[in-house]
Amino acid sequence: MRRVLVLIGILLGAAMPVQAASVCAKKTCVEVDVMRTFEEMQRGLQGRDGLAEGKGMLFVFEQNGFHRFWMKEMKFAIDILWLNSQGEIITVAPDCPACVNDPCEVYAPTQEARYVLEVPSGYTLAHHWKLGDRLKLKGIH
Repeated sequence: MRRVLVLIGILLGAAMPVQAASVCAKKTCVEVDVMRTFEEMQRGLQGRDGLAEGKGMLFVFEQNGFHRFWMKEMKFAIDILWLNSQGEIITVAPDCPACVNDPCEVYAPTQEARYVLEVPSGYTLAHHWKLGDRLKLKGIH
């Protein structure tokens, strides 16, 4: 009987969700959905009605690059932050508005990035995140 309970405990533990991924700086953390596949990245936040305070989306690229983003089919504005492979903020595009008519503006970093973080519009300013800040990526790898 004890073996059965141990096995059930192991199986339940395996089914439990893994610790949520987060991005943190200056005593503030954002819980993020992590996008790794092409399909996930292409969909991004499209179709969602908004992002709650303290929530975001992190795009994890296999290689550094000039990863470009647009707001097509978005319903709300966001801040977009590009991070290098060390987690340092290298470019910020604040208050990017939703795009309802083509052509949509394209946002790009000023240098190659490994990660892109999308947070609610105004979050970056409200929490004093700025160029050069190093963000801690937790539960990402």
